[in-house]
Amino acid sequence: MSNQVSLFQYGLLSAEEQNQSISALLGMLMEEPVLYVPAYGELAGDAWAGYFLSWLVKNCRYGQAITITDEEMLDGFGYSKARWTSVRRLLKKEGYLVSQRSGKEMVYSINEHHFSEALKAYSHSRIAQQYPSIPIDRLPAAAMLRSGLKITDVFFYYLIVAQQKYHTPDVRGTTGDWFEYDSVQRSYMRILTDDEQAKAFKVLVKAGLLLVETEPKLNIMRYCLNHDAIAELTWQYVHDVSE
Repeated sequence: MSNQVSLFQYGLLSAEEQNQSISALLGMLMEEPVLYVPAYGELAGDAWAGYFLSWLVKNCRYGQAITITDEEMLDGFGYSKARWTSVRRLLKKEGYLVSQRSGKEMVYSINEHHFSEALKAYSHSRIAQQYPSIPIDRLPAAAMLRSGLKITDVFFYYLIVAQQKYHTPDVRGTTGDWFEYDSVQRSYMRILTDDEQAKAFKVLVKAGLLLVETEPKLNIMRYCLNHDAIAELTWQYVHDVSE
């Protein structure tokens, strides 16, 4: 992860280092999404911890360790310092995360046996069986979280993203596909409670990340993703953390 967050110091780099950081930024934008596994959130008892754990399981193979500074964690995920401290403490308390300080850095690994046994015991639960993983783009998600949105708002947003039809860049446009916000959509997003969905919908519309149109006579509400808004939010986030 350290080779990625060096781009946040972009303005302080030499020309050669800036070119390298441009490549790093492109790599970040094109990296594979974090596959949020709902069962991990349930295991940890916290969705924020489950999101980090989903990333860690993918990027820190069994038998290996990964070095992450607090600054990298905050900038790379958009977590506040207090949130990251809470997530780290919780995962260590539950026995899933092993950490050791090395200077200013922390070396993290997964307690493989304990985590595997916990997953095995949980494999027959309703959430483990019914809810698929949610692909989440880490950098835009970090921008959303740093702007004050909650992790459930991010899940709501990316559940919409997951339903989008593929469009080539030349016909993609500035908005996503339109959906009716009805019982079918609410059922699709049942990983979130009705209250979480309602709050997420409201804050995403307020943030401009969702566009809405209504037909009061037919009691119909439609919404779509605002691609320009998420692009601007993400770009501003990268700019801000680089200063």
